[in-house]
Amino acid sequence: MKLRITIVVCLLFQVLNLEAQIQKGFDALQEYDFFKARKIFLKAKKKQPAPAHFGLAKIHYDRLNHFHQLDSAYKHIKTSIYALSSLSEKQKLKLQAYGLTDSSALNLLDSIHYQAFVRAGKQIQPDGYQHFLNEFGENIYRKKAIFLRDSSVLAIATARNTPEDFEDFLKTYPQSELKSIALKRLDKIRYDLVTQENSIKGYSEFIKSYPNSQFKNDAEDGIFKLSVINGTQDELIRFVREFPNNRNATRCWDQFYANYVSDQSTERIMEFKEKFPDYPFLDKLNRDFNLSKTFFFPVVRNELWGYADTNGVVQIPFQFEEAEYFTENFAVVRKNGAYGFINKSGFIVIPCIYTDAESFDKGLAIVETDSGVGLINTKGNWIIPPIYYSINKNACGLYRVEKQELYGLMDNEGKIIQEIQYEDIGDCTEKRIGFVQNGQAGFMDETGRVIIEPQFEEATGFQSDIARVKMDEKMAAIKSDGTILLPPKFSKITPASDGLILAEEGKKCFVYNTSGKKIISLDDRCASPVNGIDGFNKGLARIERKGKYGFIDRKGKTVIPVIYDQTGVFSEDFCPVKIKGKWGYINKLGKLVIEPQFEMAYPFNNQFAKVRKNGKIGIINTDGKFQLPNQYDDIQEINDVFVVELDGLKGLIGKDKSTITPIIYQEIKSTQHSDVLEMLVE
Repeated sequence: MKLRITIVVCLLFQVLNLEAQIQKGFDALQEYDFFKARKIFLKAKKKQPAPAHFGLAKIHYDRLNHFHQLDSAYKHIKTSIYALSSLSEKQKLKLQAYGLTDSSALNLLDSIHYQAFVRAGKQIQPDGYQHFLNEFGENIYRKKAIFLRDSSVLAIATARNTPEDFEDFLKTYPQSELKSIALKRLDKIRYDLVTQENSIKGYSEFIKSYPNSQFKNDAEDGIFKLSVINGTQDELIRFVREFPNNRNATRCWDQFYANYVSDQSTERIMEFKEKFPDYPFLDKLNRDFNLSKTFFFPVVRNELWGYADTNGVVQIPFQFEEAEYFTENFAVVRKNGAYGFINKSGFIVIPCIYTDAESFDKGLAIVETDSGVGLINTKGNWIIPPIYYSINKNACGLYRVEKQELYGLMDNEGKIIQEIQYEDIGDCTEKRIGFVQNGQAGFMDETGRVIIEPQFEEATGFQSDIARVKMDEKMAAIKSDGTILLPPKFSKITPASDGLILAEEGKKCFVYNTSGKKIISLDDRCASPVNGIDGFNKGLARIERKGKYGFIDRKGKTVIPVIYDQTGVFSEDFCPVKIKGKWGYINKLGKLVIEPQFEMAYPFNNQFAKVRKNGKIGIINTDGKFQLPNQYDDIQEINDVFVVELDGLKGLIGKDKSTITPIIYQEIKSTQHSDVLEMLVE
């Protein structure tokens, strides 16, 4: 019994002594005696692991002593927490004397984690964060450390910029948040390496090797650019057939098709369909074909314009402020105050950005901007830049351009044919273009080459290879090579007609042929022009003597006597003549076929003539009988019907006298379609 008591007393003494030593260790720690504290805790860690390892963790955590070592601090605090977890609440209560609780241990663990994370950021990367991840287990800083480690590794791979580095990254860190970035950079370097020669072969190999690459589109674009460098039709069709799956194939087909059928004509579309059966967009082609055959008319409703077909069905909605007729399958429209062009699908194919625009003519249109007038093609590209005051097309297909009241010539590709240096440039007649320079008129050919130097006071265009010019205040006639046909001695020369020229010298008139030979002398029988026509017309020429009129033939023989107060000109073998204040009609034999009875008579056209009687207009036939009674203010023939006007309003009457419309319209006009008239009613 005594022995047992002794053993218990000894054990109690040892416990009390160990607790006293632990207390001394924490006291030494308070006094910054890290050596003493560490020595005590090392001896006690086997029998009192929870407080001893807690104390050692604090020593190694504290940066004020040379035992500071976060890795050791982490191991000791983990051991302390593990030992603490196996103690009873009563035992844990005793440890509070050393400042050790579940909470204080976890706080120290968190502090160690934080300091270790901070230290990792100051070390060589990515090793610093990797060490932290390897040695410090799960903690709240782990996810951020992983991200920073991955960022560091990815930065190194990016600096080296080799496929192997990015591949290693993806293999080593398959779950990284930066995986997508690494994949993109790997994709980019592969793309750069394979396509560095910028060749069709390289781009094709890349697409084949990496079909899911984000740079597949770039590779396809590279193939497209290299294939159609000049944008020619041959390049375009070769591309779509060699690379039908390229993302630019549709765009390429569209461009090829648009170029081929730029005028959108029925014939051109059919030709395209026959030549290119592999065109993949047959619905579009068929739609365009049907549209090309459809005639569209501008129509207005509530001050907005749209387009209707010949059945009156609105095909393009009312949306434009102005709308012109379609020419070459394009129409000028105005929207938001500016002009542009639409196609027959109603799409604005050339933006409404111009201050004015004219219709297309052979694939080109004159347009105006704030900076000037220019010329565009059907793609909206500038052929002649908008830097001119005006642009006009002549009959030779050249364009007269104006700057500062001087003129020059350009072709339909914008090439300068003649510099801007002329006071005027006329139209092109018979491949000759008149111009004025230093106040003198001359002529160019259709290429803009000056062939007749400026030397005339005035000049008209060529007709039958002859131009009329003024020299020394007298009229002359010249040939297209500049040689003088008729010398400058005439007061008047008519245009060549029926191979003959009428020339007036003083009070005498003469008839010359186109070789310049005088064949008829009319003496004082010259006649003034009628309706702008003078000289010979249908083998006859008017003559005048003492205020009376008649006709001569090509030999100068008077075939219709000079007995009429006035005459018109022959049309359909009838000529209006005036006798004693009334008009009738004669034939080419001079026979009076319709008695003088009208206040005014007009030439026949399509077997009908307009006449005025009793102050009103009617229509007669070749028998002189009224086809339409003389009860209208005016009558005009349009599209093989009569437009009659009465009291400011108009209506339609057929040539068979049938009433087509009542007389209720403000205006009736012809249109570009022979079967349709434009009619305006308020």
